[in-house]
Amino acid sequence: MLRYMNKVGFICLFSFFYVGMSLFHCAFGHYFYPSVATLDLNSGLEEKENVNNMVVLSDKRVALVFAHKHIKVLDFSEADCQPSVITLSQGTEANQIKTLMPLNNQQLVSGFADGTITVLDLSKPGQEQCVATLKGHSDWVVAVIPLSDGRLASASVDKTLKVWDLSRPVGEKCVATLRHDEWVAAVRQLPDGRLASISTDGVLKVWNLNNPRGERCLATLTTDAVSELKSLLLPLTRGRVVTCFSVKVVNIWDLSEPYPEKPMATLIVSENESLKTLTELADGRLVSCAANGVKVWDLNKPDGKQCVTTLNEHTGLVRSVVQMPNGWLASCSEDGTIKLWNLKKSYEKQWMGTLDHDGTTSGSLVALPNNRLVFLSHEGVVEVWDLNKLVHRNLFGRCILF
Repeated sequence: MLRYMNKVGFICLFSFFYVGMSLFHCAFGHYFYPSVATLDLNSGLEEKENVNNMVVLSDKRVALVFAHKHIKVLDFSEADCQPSVITLSQGTEANQIKTLMPLNNQQLVSGFADGTITVLDLSKPGQEQCVATLKGHSDWVVAVIPLSDGRLASASVDKTLKVWDLSRPVGEKCVATLRHDEWVAAVRQLPDGRLASISTDGVLKVWNLNNPRGERCLATLTTDAVSELKSLLLPLTRGRVVTCFSVKVVNIWDLSEPYPEKPMATLIVSENESLKTLTELADGRLVSCAANGVKVWDLNKPDGKQCVTTLNEHTGLVRSVVQMPNGWLASCSEDGTIKLWNLKKSYEKQWMGTLDHDGTTSGSLVALPNNRLVFLSHEGVVEVWDLNKLVHRNLFGRCILF
């Protein structure tokens, strides 16, 4: 009898523990979403190729560079989110595609290793999609950006910036050439229309294209930036830009008049590993990704207190972070996960859920305007999550016992 009562007591105790843990899980659980579509761009290929770049083309389309030789356009407009794929062959092994940028909902511009720039209009038939070929650079094109007046600006290893007017006749489209002493690593347009460019020697230059030819360079600043993060020339509001002082530190420069001799703020974004990416949020704060997780920075705070949040649920290097239309953040790590964060909640409740991705290392994230999240691994695996389709959230009243 005693043995029987002990067994009953054990069962009751285990049941109490089980239900208690389940209720705890329900009270403090996270969101769960299914992957709604998966596509392997390497399917059927004998030799696997990598994805080199990815940009949002329009509301439901994404363009990417595949194997440095092809541009692929993925259309996510179908209800099941399964993307249709259009392949545009442009580059070769000897003349690879080095950069890709959308101009509007129907046009893409790409830069090549030989210095050529092409403009594609996807609204036209296949043989007529190349609407412009720009020649003038003598080495590979690092970046091409659209300007607010409809022109283009390009940066090249040949130490020059060029400005292009597509409305002009063939042979006359290059309307300005601006020079650095070293390779031009990045170019951005400031909110007031001026250009900012940085070269691999860390020199930041500010240009006014409306001035006469000899007076276009308004300022030359030595930033001590490093070429490893040459893409981190990030324009902010009110004429500010971000440059990388080292692989662990970024500087914030105020480029309004008069031009500064030193940065207005310096952020130590990482102490162990190099910074991988930096993103500006809709509210003006910055988000950095590195080995020590994701950090959120508020430049309005005093020196030493600009880091307002550290999101460190990842166990691997974080390489990509995007802000979703609903305001959440999504961060992608080499630990095989994508974490969802809601910065409007208190610190201990900001982590909203985890998505598992199929990348063997990591990849890039793109947030589509319809609140869909696209992950593209470097190995060519595309996965899509629809954050509007919640499977369940483990809260009281919607508990699922595990």
